[in-house]
Amino acid sequence: MLLHLGQAPVLVISSAEMAREIMKNQDTVFTNRPALTAVWIVLYQCQDVGFAPYGEYWRQMRKICVSDLLGVKRVQSFKFVREVEIDCLIKKISQSCSKGSPVNLSDMLLTLSYNILSMCSFGRKSEKVDNIHMFGKLSREVLQLLGAFSIGDFFPCLRWMDVLTGLIGRLKRRTQQLDVLFDGIIDDHLKKGEIQNSLDNKQDFVDLLLHVQREKKLSIGISKDSIKAIMMTREWIYYPPKTRVYINAWAIQRDPMTWDKAEEFIPERFSESTVDFKGQDFELVPFGSGRRSCPGMSFGIAVVELALANLLYWFDWELPNGELKEMLDMSESFGLTVNKKIPLLLLPSHYVA
Repeated sequence: MLLHLGQAPVLVISSAEMAREIMKNQDTVFTNRPALTAVWIVLYQCQDVGFAPYGEYWRQMRKICVSDLLGVKRVQSFKFVREVEIDCLIKKISQSCSKGSPVNLSDMLLTLSYNILSMCSFGRKSEKVDNIHMFGKLSREVLQLLGAFSIGDFFPCLRWMDVLTGLIGRLKRRTQQLDVLFDGIIDDHLKKGEIQNSLDNKQDFVDLLLHVQREKKLSIGISKDSIKAIMMTREWIYYPPKTRVYINAWAIQRDPMTWDKAEEFIPERFSESTVDFKGQDFELVPFGSGRRSCPGMSFGIAVVELALANLLYWFDWELPNGELKEMLDMSESFGLTVNKKIPLLLLPSHYVA
């Protein structure tokens, strides 16, 4: 379906067959992504892996991410981080069980994600201000801004209006705050002499990126801004001439031709299904596919599997105050990533076999 969003022609793909054609058969044609206003400001002129223009820089940076930063071996090396942080989560929930009080599971899981990401990326948890982790707070705000509506992205001749709406100012303020945070982390790594001539499994992502920079492992070179852009790291793909292609994963993964009762929670549907989620079957593409598929898939799967297994193993869950599950509000907040608009409050109790 071809739409015109302002002055930007947009082709919406809502079938697995067409998604396969674009992300597999013709993926070299659909590899670039537009330099949207928020992305350009926040990600240091698109020096990250997700939005960097397709070319030698992107190929080499993705290779570093896939092989050194987010490869299976590296993900396994951070097993102790996942176990420690999830153990802390279980203890906090256990305390709530003793008090008989509900927990904000949405907030707890976000905190868990940011703690694990901070430890793996920086070798430490981010500093707290008023008992709030600054990296997590800033990251959430930036993700919301990355999904904010920019007039200039759809009406280039009216780009100046993004200044009047305050979007540019908010983006620059949050980016400056993250810049200070990242500069401090990088400087600390350099001062402590944490760059090693040889890589070991206990090095965090910043160590690895600084090692790549020091050893000049990339022919294109890697700047400090490149490192920070990767630290920050929809399926928007640029199709010449000036047509954006949007892979409507929401519709594809609810296609009644593929999924029976798609709106119902039936996890057993996957036990006998040959459809996988790793990018080869286009009926289910949570991590995308092709050259622009998510390089952090192994990292994400490892965190989610261990966290979910522990939450289900140790606790029984129910809604507080006798609320019915049918009345649970599942509306979503707008942003680069999908979150529940209303946090999930649940009443945990220790599981008794």
